[in-house]
Amino acid sequence: MNIARELVSRTLDFGKEEVHLLLLQASWQAGPSALQQVSRDSHIELEEEGFGQDLLSVLEERLTSVESNWQGSVAALTFITLVSRLLSISLHESVRDRCLKFLQKARDVTVGWLRAVVKLLHESSDEGDMSYLTLRALDLALICHCTFDVDPRQLPSLLSSADNIAILIETATTVNDRKPVSEEPLTILTRELLRRFSRTSHALEPTLKRQIIASPEGINKAVTQIWAGYAPVTAWVVVEAPNDRWLKTQTANSDNLSSMAVHFNTLTGSLLINGRPLSRLPPEYEAHSTYQRLFGSKILEVVPSSQGLYFETRNSIHGFQVS
Repeated sequence: MNIARELVSRTLDFGKEEVHLLLLQASWQAGPSALQQVSRDSHIELEEEGFGQDLLSVLEERLTSVESNWQGSVAALTFITLVSRLLSISLHESVRDRCLKFLQKARDVTVGWLRAVVKLLHESSDEGDMSYLTLRALDLALICHCTFDVDPRQLPSLLSSADNIAILIETATTVNDRKPVSEEPLTILTRELLRRFSRTSHALEPTLKRQIIASPEGINKAVTQIWAGYAPVTAWVVVEAPNDRWLKTQTANSDNLSSMAVHFNTLTGSLLINGRPLSRLPPEYEAHSTYQRLFGSKILEVVPSSQGLYFETRNSIHGFQVS
């Protein structure tokens, strides 16, 4: 109830990470249960249909107010978290349906922000801007991924949509490509979102794998969004155990391009072309002591060649062009 009042009064700045963490604890803290019901005393209102509808009306209005600018990402994350909490508790179909529609809109908004930031990142040549935009792309991918953090009973219908699968894979791959080897440069909120990403990915993995095998439209759409040169020719199949969290396919041959193996890890979001990441160096390179001594926690922005491989980069570190 206090959170609902704050949403209406707008006393708090919902763009602040500290406010998000405060509301995160308030919305998920169990608290006492004097009435011995499923919901704790402070969450009883969430079982009321009228309160749920009113809360959603305010949250829909607040999301609309920030959707034009990706700088409102922390506020959007707060709204997503509150709706996910309402979805997990509400007893009313009308409220749950509206929660899912809200999350769908938030998913579309945040993936749009992510693509805009990635575009800016690819166009930038300033080292400071690139470092900043890399971390913002990571945050936006994590926030968009949070829209899939729902009750497991909702997952089959949620992932029956090829568009949703495409967004899920795009965000997971972006997280895998943009997170640094060390968490030192990350904020407390980003670290928390990475833990949430890992937990959600474990919950999603079995359903996601089944849906991809049944219909590859979603994953093909996602890989095409990430790699314009992608041209699938075979179906996606599961790699033999113990590597059965990996799926693989083969690209088509063309006049000047030979067929390549494409692998996707349904748990981590890792996308490999002929065994190599598409847009960054392999993790074992970045974790090497020599790399750490030269570049620290920087992620080198790799420019894919026409064959989907690297190695020319656009970073100029300490006055040297890296290649």
